[in-house]
This record gives sequence, structure tokens and C-alpha cells, in this order.
Amino acid sequence: MSASEESAVPVDYTPLGRRPTVEEVELLRQEVARGDHGKDAHTATSPARLGAFVGGMVGGLLVFVSGAVMLTDRSDLGVGLAALGVSAGIGLVVGLLVAAGTYRSWRNTVRLASFARANGFEFRVWAKAGRLPGLLRSGSHASTSDRVSWDAGGSPAQMGIYSRAGGGSRANATTTRYLAVHLGLDLPAMTFLSGRRGSLRGVRRRGPDAFEGQPHSLRMGGSRTDERATALFDESVVALLTDADISCNAEYVDGWFLVYYPHRRRDDETLWRHAFALADAVVAARRGPLSGAAGR
Repeated sequence: MSASEESAVPVDYTPLGRRPTVEEVELLRQEVARGDHGKDAHTATSPARLGAFVGGMVGGLLVFVSGAVMLTDRSDLGVGLAALGVSAGIGLVVGLLVAAGTYRSWRNTVRLASFARANGFEFRVWAKAGRLPGLLRSGSHASTSDRVSWDAGGSPAQMGIYSRAGGGSRANATTTRYLAVHLGLDLPAMTFLSGRRGSLRGVRRRGPDAFEGQPHSLRMGGSRTDERATALFDESVVALLTDADISCNAEYVDGWFLVYYPHRRRDDETLWRHAFALADAVVAARRGPLSGAAGR
């Protein structure tokens, strides 16, 4: 099975491949500023204004420092004036880079908003992290952005970017693109590692490996492996989690099936087809061999 397998429900991927116009970016920014996408969606500064602010701050600081040095040492006025010019130029370049990066971010958000609208999905530009388990825990420093939510065959599903500030400790800071599907199955917590780098790893569990001898692994806590683990992580699910074109790891915690993608992974059609196929595959397992385990 490949990441390009069709979702059980037809999905229009066209908006993900088109280039939003400047007018569309500005319209969404205004909607966010008005609160149309939730009161928490507060990042509405225009790319040009943000670029001018940051560039002005950087350039102004460098010009100030260069001017102060020139005033204290007038031995070479030409060098001092050149330094002032270079400082102003650096500020301009920084401002342009910030504006361009911010614009690209807004453009991607417009794509996702259009994609969600075309398919009747819910879309949130930014929100406080909900009550998800595993590495996606809520908290004052945790948030989600570009979050798309939909119904996966009766199971709530969502995909977005989760971020948690480190609170002063770099080791605690986390950013990941994620897929979350609520299955509500009474199963033990387990962690699947695809054997590839680039994706956030779930909680380390020390139980026996259900796929011993394979490049990937599936572990639970304790000293035994629950046979129902491979009913959820069956052949179709494992094939998607080890797809050569997609790097990801997964967990099952407190009723939720969680997938972690590299946070810089582009929001393209390949990624979304993979996410929908995974959601459909685990929901199919819930309805089939694991139907008797529902209850969380």
C-alpha cells in the first residue's frame, strides 16, 4: 500500500496545488484579525509590516553601533560612512527576508483554509493545544496551528502543527506536524518507530518488540506483547507508516492514534493522501478485528 491510496471518502486536493493570490492572503489575514477564525488566532500582522519592523530594528541597531564607533574614532571617515551604509543594507535585507518568509507562511495557510473549505472540514489558523495525550499534551506554552479537523468514518480526526515552548529549557521545546485519530479502544499504550530519522519519537517503552527482526518496531510497557497490538498496527497501517516517501512515527495512547511527521514537511497532496489513508486504515481496524475493544 502506498501513500497515494485513495481515502474512503472522495477528497478534493486541488487547493493544495494552486498558488494563492496576494488578495487571498490579505483577505485571510483580515479575517484572522477580526476573529473569524477563533479568538485565539491572533497572528495577523501583515508580512510587509512585520518585515519593516524587524528590518528597522536590526538595521537601526547596526546603524547606531556604527555611528557610535565613527564618532569615537574619526580617523577614517570613509570607512565609517561605508559601515553605516552596510548596516542599513543589512537591515533592509533582513526585513525583506522576514517579509518573504511570513508571506510564504500565510500563503500556505490560505492553501489549507481553501482545502478545508472545499471539503467541508473545520480549519483553525491557531489555537491552544487541546486535550490530546502522548507528546501532544496541553499546557500554557502549547499550541496548534494550521489545524484541519474532519470525521474519519465516525472517528474525530485532525492534522496540524503542534508547538510547545521549552519554558527556558531547550530540551523541552517541541514542534511537530501530527495526525490524531480518536479510536476509543481499550488498548495498552504503544509506540511505533519506523526506523528512520526526521520525525518526533513517541514515549520510549521497554516491552518486547512485536516486530522483532524488522527495521521498524512496536513496543508497549510491561514484559508481554498484547496480540491486539498487531491488530491495530496491521499490514496496511505498517505499510503506510514505513512508506518510502513519508517519514513518520506513531503512538497509541489513551484512545488516540497519533502520528508524528517532520514539522517542516510540506503540506502537499502526497502528505494529505497519506494522512487520510492512515486514518481510514486505523478506523477500519477499529470496526473489524478490534470492534470488541471499544470503550475509552
